[in-house]
Amino acid sequence: MSQSGDPATRDDVAAALRRDLTALESTGELPAGFHPDLTGIENIYLQGSIMGMKRAEVTRNLEAIIEFAGLKDFIDTPVKRYSSGMNARLGFSIAAHLDPDVLVIDEVLAVGDMAFQKRCIDRMMHFKQNGVAIVFVSHNLQAVASLCDEALFMAGGVKAHGKPEDVIRAYVTRSEDTADAANNDAIRIMSSRLVDSTGRPLT
Repeated sequence: MSQSGDPATRDDVAAALRRDLTALESTGELPAGFHPDLTGIENIYLQGSIMGMKRAEVTRNLEAIIEFAGLKDFIDTPVKRYSSGMNARLGFSIAAHLDPDVLVIDEVLAVGDMAFQKRCIDRMMHFKQNGVAIVFVSHNLQAVASLCDEALFMAGGVKAHGKPEDVIRAYVTRSEDTADAANNDAIRIMSSRLVDSTGRPLT
């Protein structure tokens, strides 16, 4: 988890995985963006290919990907018309139908309705139970607690590392301290009164 919400966290982790996990067959990283002029369905094929899926594999999973994303009514629309949330939902839906050794996920639970978020959690639990290593970047503390065996809190560097409950406690404590420090600089109104244009008090 990153206190600053810096998207570079995911990119740094993914770069490290590409350098250090060369023995792994595949690394599933959610796409940072689609080709804006292509439709949703065209981007499924494009991103699926980039992520290592064969065209026949994409075709076989196409309906399931579209259903998972909940974008059936918009799948033939260019993604430049999509909201950022719709892009994220489609990106995760493609990754959810990969067979990766490592899956890098950044704040996917911040988008979509409760039904989509439940599908995401269920699919990540499925990956975990099947031995997939998951790097989950999120501010969703409940999801971190339920999904992760180990957690890392970063804010301008590593602040805590270890069991999720210990790292979450450190994150919450630091967030509260930061909020208190910010409040100390706030302007406080101690008293007020109403006056007319000449400065005489109004009753």
